[in-house]
Amino acid sequence: MIVIMLSRDPEVMRPGSAASRRMDEYRSLCAKFYVLVFDPRRGKFTAVRDLYTSAREAIMREQGSGDKILITAQDPFEVGLVGALLKQRFGCSLELQIHTDLLSPFFKAESLKNKIRLLIARRILPKADCIRVVSERIKNSVLLWVPALDPRRVRVQPIFVDTSKFGHKEVAFRSGPFVFVAVSRLSQEKNIILLLEAFREVLRKEKNVHLVIVGDGPERKNLGRAARAMVIQNAVEFVGWQAENLADYYASAECYVLTSNYEGYARSVIEAMAASLPVIMTDVGIAREIVKDNINGLIVPVGDVHALVSRMLWVMRDEALRTTLRQNARISALQLTSKEAYLKTTKDAWEFCCHI
Repeated sequence: MIVIMLSRDPEVMRPGSAASRRMDEYRSLCAKFYVLVFDPRRGKFTAVRDLYTSAREAIMREQGSGDKILITAQDPFEVGLVGALLKQRFGCSLELQIHTDLLSPFFKAESLKNKIRLLIARRILPKADCIRVVSERIKNSVLLWVPALDPRRVRVQPIFVDTSKFGHKEVAFRSGPFVFVAVSRLSQEKNIILLLEAFREVLRKEKNVHLVIVGDGPERKNLGRAARAMVIQNAVEFVGWQAENLADYYASAECYVLTSNYEGYARSVIEAMAASLPVIMTDVGIAREIVKDNINGLIVPVGDVHALVSRMLWVMRDEALRTTLRQNARISALQLTSKEAYLKTTKDAWEFCCHI
């Protein structure tokens, strides 16, 4: 089996990166493995053409090998369109991956680009031999959206998170401020402004509290201005990306908060749970699948600042609640699939997709 992965992540090409190491693991699952990256910096149409050309050359190079060829596209949008065109021309097997909740109303409302992407996805999803989604939430919505899809072709395979990197948090007497932490790309759909608004209300009621935001993105300057306008800048710290010492930020916090409008999975939630942090999250991604309300985390409606403030204050003020959430969160995180099981599932799915 020869696998050609069409990716949107430039990190897969950076030696030593986590994404690059993941590609090496995938490479061990097949006879030959190609990684080709969609690069929109010179324009979307040019990027689609270049990706198609590179993949076409790889297919033509391998056609005489006798091995089945699988194209796996990491989204059902521009990258998936390239995969569908290649399948149509060469008869390769096609796997489409869905890593975001594309049927959330917030996704469609976010931009004209997303509306166009939905049109592409609805057209090409039925052409796939198999579809990988990262949550039951996405599977259920996709099957309702495209009734012609065979449910047997749609598999739920969550993102693998190496929980061993995030150790058990030893709870000691706390003399400093209560620290909330968020780990997120600073982009529109993450709705960090909601977190700032909620934190402002928390700060009015509890003075000894601090918010650390780990991450970067296009909304960074706007969020900094918003924090200053709310006069909370002295209690909010933007620390940028912290890939090498992320575990330290989880270890120094008392509670993790996610305020996204939509998510496919939310890897950082699993990391926080593995680090024994109570989690407060909006009803997105793995909420209600892995994170269970009042059991191993707290779930609030998307965009509901009052509910978020209430839960943040509850976690701050109720030590017994924190202890219960902390213990159950870590147990839940450690019960998730191992890397070996994840890779075996991937290989089995690729072989199913190729009808091997």
